[in-house]
Amino acid sequence: ARTRSFSSVSASNLLMDGHRWRWLVPPSPQLSESPASLACCATRAAWRAASRLTLRPLTSAAAASHAYALYVALWSARAGLGVLGLLAFANVASTWMLPPASPTVNSLRVYDLRRLHQFRGSDRAILTVDMDVDFTPLWNWNVKQIFVFVVAEYRGSVHRRNGVVIFDHIIESEKDSIIKGRDLIKYPLVDEVESLKDVSIQLKLGYDVHPLFGPMQLFGTGQRVIPYPADDMGTVNFTFPTVYN
Repeated sequence: ARTRSFSSVSASNLLMDGHRWRWLVPPSPQLSESPASLACCATRAAWRAASRLTLRPLTSAAAASHAYALYVALWSARAGLGVLGLLAFANVASTWMLPPASPTVNSLRVYDLRRLHQFRGSDRAILTVDMDVDFTPLWNWNVKQIFVFVVAEYRGSVHRRNGVVIFDHIIESEKDSIIKGRDLIKYPLVDEVESLKDVSIQLKLGYDVHPLFGPMQLFGTGQRVIPYPADDMGTVNFTFPTVYN
C-alpha cells in the first residue's frame, strides 16, 4: 500500500490502496443538536460518501472508445464549420451574379450661395444643394444601408486637388431611397490655407454600399463613374464670387 498526503486538505489524509482512493477523517467530538453541530454532521456525511468513490484506470477497450468518440466529435465540428463557411461564401458570391446597378441622377447642382466670408482666419462658404437622386436600383437582399455624400472638389495653388463633403445622408431602407430637395444644406465649405474667392468648384456624388456580408463598396470617388444626365453636366460646376458677401 502506498500513502500520499496532501497538505492542502485540512484534518484529513488521502490514502491510495491499489486503485482505491479513500478519505480518512479523524473522529470528531460529540456534537450537540445545534445548527453548527448539524452542519458538522453534514460535513462528516459528505466525507464518508467521498470515501466510497473509486477511481479505476481505463482499460484498453475503454481508452479506445474514448479516443474514437473524441475523433468523431473533432471531425464533426470541422465539417460543421466547413458547411457554414461554404454557405457564407455562397451568399456573398450570389451578389456578384446580380447585374450592376447605378443610382438615377435627375439633378445635382448648387442651388444658392448663402454666404462667403472669413471665419476665424479661414474662408468659409455656405452652400445649398439642389439634389434629386433615386438609389432604389442599388437595393438587393445583401444591402444593409447606403451612405450618400456630396463632395465639392476644386483646385488650389497650394494643394492641387481639394475635396470637402458638404452634404451626407444614410439610407436605411429601400422605401427611403429617393433623396430630393432644392435647399439641402449640412456642412460649410472651409479652406484654412487658401482663399475661396473666384474659385470654381465641381459637385460630385458618391455613395458607399454597406452589405450584410462581404466588403463595403465605394463608388463615385474614382472607383466608379456615376452617370449624370447630359443636360445637367454644365450645372454641376459653380464659381464663387470675387468678393465676400
